[in-house]
Amino acid sequence: MPPNASNIRAEDEFGRKAGTPAKVEATTNRYKVSFLMPVDIGKFTRFAVKYKLPKEIYVKQDGLNFEIILPAFQDFDYYIEKASIIFAFPEGAEVAQLSCNNGLPTTLSQEGLVWKGVIYTQGASYLDAFNIKIAYKYNPLWLSFRPTLWIFTLAAFGTIVVAIIKKTQKPAAKPAELAVAAKAVELVSGDVESFINFYEEKRRILSEIETLEASLRRGRIPRHTYKVRKKTLETRLASVSRSLEDLKLKLIAASGRYADLMFQFERAEADIAEAEAKIRDADARYYRGELSLEAYRKIIEEYEQKRDDAEARISGILVRLREETH
Repeated sequence: MPPNASNIRAEDEFGRKAGTPAKVEATTNRYKVSFLMPVDIGKFTRFAVKYKLPKEIYVKQDGLNFEIILPAFQDFDYYIEKASIIFAFPEGAEVAQLSCNNGLPTTLSQEGLVWKGVIYTQGASYLDAFNIKIAYKYNPLWLSFRPTLWIFTLAAFGTIVVAIIKKTQKPAAKPAELAVAAKAVELVSGDVESFINFYEEKRRILSEIETLEASLRRGRIPRHTYKVRKKTLETRLASVSRSLEDLKLKLIAASGRYADLMFQFERAEADIAEAEAKIRDADARYYRGELSLEAYRKIIEEYEQKRDDAEARISGILVRLREETH
């Protein structure tokens, strides 16, 4: 955690509170987070760590002008393949600067009166610590105008860091391999179309796996045939998912327009994952006799609707992306 962080709490990808983070090293301010569910080897999970930072240390104020300096990737001994650091500014703020002292690419986008900023990095190790500088102008009168939408107070500044972390042995220092271009990422012709095609292929594979499992339950195919076909589909799905993640991060780093679409895409995918988890949980509870038929049907109907709504949002995003390619 950054120095002087307080009120530290952790949540899983569905917003459920995880175990209380426990400090394991005072010098580097490292904490241990315990997940609610185990994570299989080779798999990944999403979680959020939220905390408050003191204004008097991190924020400089001159009238309506604010400047924040935040340390990133300080004092850690693992390796991060890819990370996007996302900032949501208070409604009505006029953003003057979002930059890193090591030249990492940043993007700023505006949706209505709200600004969003993204810093993209890859191949981060203990050699790559840097500081983030944020400067903006903000009138406190917005507090009375839109109190429910004020994202952070002057006493505490929160950030959400979404990162896929691959823990490995500490790599040897190889600056050439860890270097990140100082200029913003430029899209190669066909990147957007590739993203659309890969996602549609992912949908097809998931549909084939669902059909395969239904065929097994109904006794239409031998178990050996099922295992062989499913293994083939899962291998292809893993490859497609990796390509999708690479393109998604590239689109986030390319421009504000694409970044905003990817944020919406991420939220919709998280909603789908949550709905499917709730449906599986309801299935298990019903078969254990913990839910009545009426309660079970109500839960299934609710989360199937949420899943369908999220799928519709993703379809809308794909349509908008297709329009960009024509």
